[in-house]
Amino acid sequence: MINEVKGLLDKENVTAKEIEDALSKLKTAVEEAEKTIEPDDEKPKLNDVFDSDGLKYKITAYKGTTKNVSVIGEAKQFTTLTVPEAVSYKGERFRVTAIGDQALASQKILKSVVIGKYVVTIGKKAFYNDKKLTKVTFTGTAVKKTGKDAWKGISKKAVFVMKKTFTSKSLKYKITKCTASAKEVTITGTSKKLASLSVPSAVTYNGMSFKVTAVNKKSFKNQSKLKSATIGKNVKTIGSEAFSGCKKLAKVKFSGTAVKSIGKYAFKNVKKNITFNVKKSKKSSYKKLIQKAKTKNFKVK
Repeated sequence: MINEVKGLLDKENVTAKEIEDALSKLKTAVEEAEKTIEPDDEKPKLNDVFDSDGLKYKITAYKGTTKNVSVIGEAKQFTTLTVPEAVSYKGERFRVTAIGDQALASQKILKSVVIGKYVVTIGKKAFYNDKKLTKVTFTGTAVKKTGKDAWKGISKKAVFVMKKTFTSKSLKYKITKCTASAKEVTITGTSKKLASLSVPSAVTYNGMSFKVTAVNKKSFKNQSKLKSATIGKNVKTIGSEAFSGCKKLAKVKFSGTAVKSIGKYAFKNVKKNITFNVKKSKKSSYKKLIQKAKTKNFKVK
């Protein structure tokens, strides 16, 4: 269009009518072009709130390649609900990284939820009093924080489904229970050589706290550098050969009184005269468990 106007200006004996028509066409072309330019108020902005598929979102990060939103509420009641990995708004794609405080509370008919893999934070009372909620599936393991009472009031039979194995502070774990009423793991091993070991009473994974209730069989077998071990207060079972072949293991401390069984040869080929530190009330019963495990040359203090 610009070239057409320029051509008219260079043309000899151009008429006023030709110039008027050309300028009219140019004006129309400019107006059409302006329609394709997105005004600033049509672009996403930080803290914008919008709806998508029945969920309400708020933009929490919008800079460069970082584009995040939080679920802050719902526009309807759900039976099944998926918190997506990402959601589109005004031509941009945002990761869903949080579920806000009370965002999905008091959903009267909600039975199952799928949590997207980018969710890092679940707010206080996020699913509070969702009485029929019986299944929550996590597609990822990114959750770092779960707010107080986030799951309070959901069905007591509710199960949480997620990847069952994980590593925390070089110790390997496997989930054995993951429900609204009980969350437990067993230690299955370690990712490095240890000089000392502390089996914790609990471990946090995917925003939830799990009691450490067992040391699996052969978990620390042949740990050649291991000299001492502390067993967490929630451990009920120590599997067979759990510490077998730990030739330098000279001291084991039991922090609690929950141990009910110690597997055969759990402490085979450890340091001679290994010492077991036990609560006074459990000295007799623990001694019997250690003897039953075929442990030789040991002391109970």
